[in-house]
Amino acid sequence: MRAEGFVTGVFLVSLVVAGTAAAERDASSSGATASRPAAGQQLAQSPRTLKPGSDLTKATSKAKNGATIVLGAGTYPGVINVEGKSLTVKGDPGGKTVLTGAKSQMIVRVVKKGRLTLDHVTFKTRAKDGMAAYVKDGAATVSDCRATATVQPAFYADGGRIEVVRCTLTDLQDSAVVGVKKSTVIVRDSTISGSPKGGVVIRKGSKGEVTGTRFEKITGQTVTAAENSSVVVSKSRFSASPGRGVVVSRNSTGTVSASQFDNMGGVGVLGLDGSTVTVDRSTFTDMKKTAVHGQKGGKLTVKSSRFTNVKGAVATMEGAIAVTVQSNAISGVPAKGFAISTSSSGKMV
Repeated sequence: MRAEGFVTGVFLVSLVVAGTAAAERDASSSGATASRPAAGQQLAQSPRTLKPGSDLTKATSKAKNGATIVLGAGTYPGVINVEGKSLTVKGDPGGKTVLTGAKSQMIVRVVKKGRLTLDHVTFKTRAKDGMAAYVKDGAATVSDCRATATVQPAFYADGGRIEVVRCTLTDLQDSAVVGVKKSTVIVRDSTISGSPKGGVVIRKGSKGEVTGTRFEKITGQTVTAAENSSVVVSKSRFSASPGRGVVVSRNSTGTVSASQFDNMGGVGVLGLDGSTVTVDRSTFTDMKKTAVHGQKGGKLTVKSSRFTNVKGAVATMEGAIAVTVQSNAISGVPAKGFAISTSSSGKMV
């Protein structure tokens, strides 16, 4: 009897388990949810598509956290406003989505821990002092976009993080990308052309990274790190510009690697005011002024680089500078030019 009762009990438990599994399979096949989402987990939201002419200010301000907004070909006024939430805005892959900002100073505004992912749009500011995007205490990633003729810096991070990827910025009236007050600025695989005040500016304790980017026709300083900031430039090209290439000043740090400098009117890489500069595996061709220059204190390291048809390869002056020059190739220096020139106050290591 005991053995029969035990077998019966096991059989009943098996029926209960099997029935539960079958119910779960039925629920799954019918589209029902077997369990509730874990605490804090967001349910996926369907993208919202806006028609051309829609007011971006209203649509983005009311959008829920985690929402995706799709913009088709056409023109959209207003401001993409991201405040304290995460938002994705996707433009037409053909590049025919135009954002104007109407009379607003900025077309994109990301503040108060907001996070924005934006792609495939063209910025055309109407305001007299307009800029493409402003980020303060937030983060924005802008990819596959175009901006032209912005009066203020196209992208401005004020204590925030901004990433510009595969973008084309042309004929600007100010700098292309600026980061201040401990911001983080990343520029990758982009083209910046025709700026009178500079390309990428990193200041006031900020960090910058420039990779695979082409600069041309820049009148001011193409890439600047100043006031206790740092910048890393790699696999980028600086060409056909009357201004300087990379300028590191006021106790900042700059590293330039695997980059090209050609046909420039100003100095290729310049270290000033107690800064530390390293140039590695880069090429300098047809430079009208000194390719790499250090002055007013600091450290300068130039190694494994090539200099061709330059007025001067490496020079130091005005203040004690620790200089390391090694494994470089220098050729085509004119009669009145020089390969390496160090002032009496500088020293070679």
